[in-house]
Amino acid sequence: MKSLKSIVKAIFFTIATLPLAGLAQPNCESDRLSDMEACAKQKLLQSQQQLDSAYQQAIGLAKQLDDYDQAKYHIEAGLIKTQDIWKLYIKENCNNARVIYTGGAEANLQYLACLRNLTEERLAQLRALYLDR
Repeated sequence: MKSLKSIVKAIFFTIATLPLAGLAQPNCESDRLSDMEACAKQKLLQSQQQLDSAYQQAIGLAKQLDDYDQAKYHIEAGLIKTQDIWKLYIKENCNNARVIYTGGAEANLQYLACLRNLTEERLAQLRALYLDR
């Protein structure tokens, strides 16, 4: 029987990956700032969903190691710790990017671009270290 935690994860993943049916899709070809921001938010959300999925897969792989293997606990704890540190890093780094553009029309767009770029870098790291083996 599946644990409640695994059922909740499955439900969350299903909901998170559903297409945004019925919601207006941003015009990513537009030169309007509001359209560019909406498009950037949509792309960031997609990257964040992919990152969350990869992180959960990596944690799952760590948990599948034999219980007697000390690496199991080290890898799982290391993943959790580095992900927490990464969240602090991305927040501070991208806030700095936004401050640089404070007062400018593109401040939020630069912030979103920073978040997406660093999210995709982290996703590539997780895939290379844990999933593409």
